[in-house]
This record gives sequence, structure tokens and C-alpha cells, in this order.
Amino acid sequence: MPTVGSVRSSHAPRPLAWLGLMLAAACLWPHDAGAYVYWANTGGTGGLGRRELDGTGATMSIDTGGAACGVATYGGTIYWTAAGSVGRGGSTPDPNFITLPQTPCQLSVDGTNIYWTDTGSDTIGRASINGTNAVASFTPAVGTPGGVASDGVHVYWTDTSEGTIGIVGVNGSGVNQNFITNLASPKGIAVDAGHIYWASGTTIGRASLAGTGVNTSFITGASGACGVAVDDTHIYWSNQSGNAIGRANLNGTGADQSFVTDGVSAPCQVALDAGVTPTTTTTSSTVLGATTTTTSTTLPGGCGADLAGVRCELDLLLAGPLCGAETVDPKLQTFITAKLTASKTVLDRAEAAVKPKKRHKALVQLGNLLKAIQKKTARAVKKQKVSDACGQAIDSPVGALRQLLGTL
Repeated sequence: MPTVGSVRSSHAPRPLAWLGLMLAAACLWPHDAGAYVYWANTGGTGGLGRRELDGTGATMSIDTGGAACGVATYGGTIYWTAAGSVGRGGSTPDPNFITLPQTPCQLSVDGTNIYWTDTGSDTIGRASINGTNAVASFTPAVGTPGGVASDGVHVYWTDTSEGTIGIVGVNGSGVNQNFITNLASPKGIAVDAGHIYWASGTTIGRASLAGTGVNTSFITGASGACGVAVDDTHIYWSNQSGNAIGRANLNGTGADQSFVTDGVSAPCQVALDAGVTPTTTTTSSTVLGATTTTTSTTLPGGCGADLAGVRCELDLLLAGPLCGAETVDPKLQTFITAKLTASKTVLDRAEAAVKPKKRHKALVQLGNLLKAIQKKTARAVKKQKVSDACGQAIDSPVGALRQLLGTL
């Protein structure tokens, strides 16, 4: 039996499944800055499905070597549970990122830790985001744990057999097994800045973060709801019995129980990756009876979404520090500094270019320099020369720049 928390076990999936996993999951490394909904298929051939957040595009299938139960994303990296282990995507996908002795199902990743529900031992497990320091029982459940969610301050979980939602601090203190009670076999759970959401058979429930204002029928008409996820505008859930992914507006209206059906087979957990996108702000002012509306777009660092914004972001990255208080590996720091400096030189050429073809060529070269930073950083994370959190801190703004370059 594998040791709890062991990394990169020798128990590899079938060769063809492993090849499929490498080819598919390699596309999900952090530089893939799109916005997607993912789901774990417990039926059919298993694996994961992925579709654009707005429902467009073809469904992408990701082989996990069999039935998958849980899926979560953080900073563009995808995690899943299948075959008694937690897998992680990346430049070299690892289906045995964390091996466990019981039965892991739903997942949550908060940037510091990975949490999972273990239906074999009736516990919530936890490991550091790099896969180390794994414990099988971060906190026990009274009955059978269904889903788990962390907001970086508290960890919430559903207890399917007890009909409750529990809560505990991320430091393990303040356990309350009966934070919310009298629920109908809740499974998946999600949290945002104001509410807790849970999947419960035919309904999606909602309550405040304080556990008050419980609405067990916030959204109705689901078919074996197993997982739930939420972003700033929509709620998504899995209809396990209906072989579909549902979606509704954040206020619960406009429910579509068959939002995605292609490539969906008895889905359980769902997860969202909003990607890294610029923020658009519209302001209006009235002077002497005339109203002027101004729209501005900014990148995560507060820089505009144009060539001047690209220069602004490059300057911010060069000014550092790249990873806050964490010391970056000297060789990686030197490499990134060199690539960012070269990027500014190429940007000069793009800004000075008169012919569109020359401008495009310079922007492509700039994108390749940024891509090199992401690849080098990914390798440094894999070799544990920098932490996962540091890798994500570097990758996020660089990914935003690469996405922006594709629009200029």
C-alpha cells in the first residue's frame, strides 16, 4: 500500500493512458491562459472534460487512466483524483502526484494547500501545494465527506450521510462539524466572497459565510447534482444522473440544466479556471450637461492593455521582487532578468515599427521570450528550486502579458 503523501509513485497508469495524459494535460500548464469549466467523469471511460466558460468551443478530453472523481485548478494548473491518488498537470503531468491509502474524491486548492475528501477513511486530507507534508486526516468527518472547499481562511466540507456542512480554520483550529445542518445528502461545495454553495441531489443550496440565511432550494431542477463551482458571474454544477453540466446566473436565475452535454459522463466535481484577463472599467462624468463615458482596460499590475501597458508590466517585473519575501533561485532570477530586459528591447522595435508585418514579428518574438520565462520557471518548480506559490506569482503576470500580446 502506498505511503500517505509519497510523491511520484511507481504505480503508473497504462502506457497508452499515460501517453494520452501527457499530450492532453501538457496543454493545461499555466501558460494556457484561457477561461474554462472542467468536470470529472465517473462514468464511461472516465477522465476529465473541459469547455470554454461560455459554453463555446469543442469539449477537450483529458485521460486520467480511468474514472475521475475530483478536479480543481489553481493558477492555471489542474489537479484531479483518480485511481486512489491526486494527480497534477504540468509540463510533465504526474498522475501520482500524491498517493493515498484510501479513496480520495473531491478537491480544493487555495494556493498554499491541497485538500481532499477521503470516502474510505471518512476524513479530510491535506498536503502542501507542492505535494509534501501530506496527512490523511487533517480533520475527521462524522459521517461520509462529500465535497471540500477552502477560501484560504477556513476549510468547509459537506457530510453526505449526516446532512451537514462542517468548518475548520486552515490552521486546524475551531472545528465545527455542524456549522450548517438539516441538509439533504449534500455533496459538492464551493465558496465565494459572500456565500457557501452546495450540490444536493435535485437542488443547489446557498447560505452566507456565517452559516445563516440557509436556502436549500436556491436552484432547483438538477439531476443528481454532485459538484458545484462559482465565479463572479455564474454558478456551475454537475448533473451526475443527467450527464450534463448546468449553469445559472450568480443570483440563481436563468438556470440551464444542460449547459454542456458533449463529453459528459456521470460527472462529479466541477472546477473553474478564469484564466488571467485584463480588467475593463467604465466611468461616466457630466460637465455642463454633457455626459462623457470613458472605458479603460488594465492588467493585473494596474497597467493598460496596450503596448504602453506591456512596458509598464515589464518594468514592474524587473523592479521586483518576483516572489515577495521568498528568495528566488539566483540562476532563475538571472535568466528572468535577462529575458525581461531583452523583451523591452524587442518592445522598442514593435513600437517603432511602421509596417504591420514587422510589428507582428516583434510581438511574436516578445511572446517567445515570455514563454521561455514560463518554461524555465516551471522547471524550477518541478525541481523544487522555488515554491509552487513563487512559480505562480511569476507565471500569472507573464501569462497575462502573453494573452494580451495575442490581441494587439
